[in-house]
Amino acid sequence: YIAIFILGLAWASFRANLALSQSLPPALANETVNITAEIVEAPEHFPHKAQIVVRARKISLGGQDYAMPGLVRLALYRTKLSLHAGETWQFLAKLKNPHGFSNPGLFDYEKYLFQKRIRATGYVKKPDTAIRLDDGRGRFSIHRMRQELADSVLHALGESPASGLIVALATGIRSGITAQQWDVMRATGTNHLMAISGLHIGLFAGAVYWLFVKLWSRLPRLALWLPAQKAAIAPALLAAVFYAALAGFTIPVQRALVMLIIALLALAVNRKTSPLHILALALTGVLLFDPLSVMSAGFWLSFSAVSIIAWAVSGVSRRGKAGQAVFVQVAVSLGLIPLLLLFFGQFSWLSPLANLLAVPVIGLLVTPVVLLGVVLQLAGLGNLSATLWQVAAQVTSWLWQTLTLAQQHLPAVLMPFSPAWWTIPAALLGILLLLSPKGVPGRALGALWLLPLFLFRPDLPGPGEIHLSVLDVGQGLALVVQSHNNTLVYDVGRRYSDRFDVGADIVAPYLRRLGVDHVDQLIVSHEDEDHRGGVPGLRKEMPVSAIYSSVPELFDGAQPCHSGQSWRDGAVEYQVLYPLQTEMETETELKDNNLSCVVLVSGPYGAVLIPGDIEKKAEQLLLEQYGDELQSTILLAPHHGSKTSSSVDFIDAVNPRLALFSTGLRNRFHHPHAKVRKRYRDRQIETLNTAWSGAITVTLAREGVTVDQQRLDHRRFWQTSEGTFTP
Repeated sequence: YIAIFILGLAWASFRANLALSQSLPPALANETVNITAEIVEAPEHFPHKAQIVVRARKISLGGQDYAMPGLVRLALYRTKLSLHAGETWQFLAKLKNPHGFSNPGLFDYEKYLFQKRIRATGYVKKPDTAIRLDDGRGRFSIHRMRQELADSVLHALGESPASGLIVALATGIRSGITAQQWDVMRATGTNHLMAISGLHIGLFAGAVYWLFVKLWSRLPRLALWLPAQKAAIAPALLAAVFYAALAGFTIPVQRALVMLIIALLALAVNRKTSPLHILALALTGVLLFDPLSVMSAGFWLSFSAVSIIAWAVSGVSRRGKAGQAVFVQVAVSLGLIPLLLLFFGQFSWLSPLANLLAVPVIGLLVTPVVLLGVVLQLAGLGNLSATLWQVAAQVTSWLWQTLTLAQQHLPAVLMPFSPAWWTIPAALLGILLLLSPKGVPGRALGALWLLPLFLFRPDLPGPGEIHLSVLDVGQGLALVVQSHNNTLVYDVGRRYSDRFDVGADIVAPYLRRLGVDHVDQLIVSHEDEDHRGGVPGLRKEMPVSAIYSSVPELFDGAQPCHSGQSWRDGAVEYQVLYPLQTEMETETELKDNNLSCVVLVSGPYGAVLIPGDIEKKAEQLLLEQYGDELQSTILLAPHHGSKTSSSVDFIDAVNPRLALFSTGLRNRFHHPHAKVRKRYRDRQIETLNTAWSGAITVTLAREGVTVDQQRLDHRRFWQTSEGTFTP
């Protein structure tokens, strides 16, 4: 076993290093290049952009050609180009190394790209001037076929709200599913059904097997030569491989395909194989094929779900079919709670009930009809396939209305906090006991092993302590200040799209990770989108007790921020210093950035000054009003380090030990400006930047000032060197 473990570790290390070696050549990073590339996956289309994954055949810069073995993800903005998998194009593109937001315990975009072997990203300049070199029609491409099927489904369904769901079931392409539909699926625990999964592979292969057995049995001579049960094995396998290809061979599909192959081969040689043995062989096969699949949450959820089912059904043989179905849904929902909390910080109470309805409707009604439509479409019977897809869309719409009502009127999602790592194995042991067959001693004790998962709370800051977190949100700002019994959020970043919102997807999950279930004060400094765009998302995810802003008219229930406002949490005092009350009561020429709310948080172990996007005019007003009272241990550099801010007098008055910049990597504003950085360095003030450090967490406590930089202090091997350089 030790030798097998070492061999497995060596194989995984080899594959990881192979992926790392396929990175973007250093000379091409952040350069505009000519790239000749083949589109290797069906393009994804969004309201304002298209996104493609390509394999570069040639990259040229300055008359020199470069090789790029890894895949490249390119965005094309506001383009009317018709793009198809299998085509070869010549683009003018700006490339960069993979770089994503780096925040504690949250989604790691760089890991996601690495696991998919995407080793560079970028965007196409002047996309409408791109040249199609080869339409790819002379050679077979499964991804092109997927895209053509998706186009056929969309054409048949028109404006049907279920069109994106039917495309996902037919081809595994999920870009057409709306953000609202994802919200419903997340709340009801049904998102696993709306793409090709192991369940669909098994149902499709089983249907083909059953049909072939029936047809073969009607031919006596063939049945005497080869039993129908064995003759149906090959068609069932071919059907499974075909459908797996439509899904793009995702990890759940790989698992289902390997398990199906093993089960059918066992049937072919008349050998009985236990479900757990089949699952173990499938796990081995997936890891041999792609050892980096362990980096995906889907790997753990997929294999765990099947393991739970296999373990649970071993003790329910005496139940009726309806009882077994209910028990399996409850078992899977219960068994996946620890992993769902670990990976996503949430799970759905509605999952067992919703899946009791959704699984048979999608698995036994909708999916077979959709797949029959696919077969007819490939056979050239487009009118029949369109009719079948329309029927499937109508049934899906009825189901969707039911799930939406359940989401609106029943308690759906519990999102308490991210659990401590040690509570996960304890909870898994408890679930193992609870789902054990009758007669196993100590089954009820399993509930006790689950308690730490729900009762454990992260440590709060001690009395008088201040915990400051400047989150990595790109070019913008989202900041959390936590004291013993108070949580302040200052700005909430931008809303990048209807699918990604800093408030909902970064700030709220981070707060849950801290054990915070509500925000005491939300301060929105001013009206710029990169500071206020995430407010609706945060408020949707978490209650907010009070909102202050220089533009209160933009937010329901908000009140103006102004000097004189303050509140305390024990020895920690929160003060609003600006806008000055006198400025608000008189006509003023100050606008936008210079009306940013300025907050001072002070305690026995130090102070934090948060000035938003103020510029030199507002800095001067603060100096005149407060003078040396501005002195602080930590300063959030005004306006991301713009050359219009951080005046010499202001820096000298604050005299911070540490200045923090919140910027996007290589942002178009060139923040922080070189002259501003030099001002801080000349005064021996340490500077950190979220673009290079990731999220920055500073603790002011009795022991002193401690700083944690997520990207630098918790570096992962898949992160590029570009993301770990401190300017």
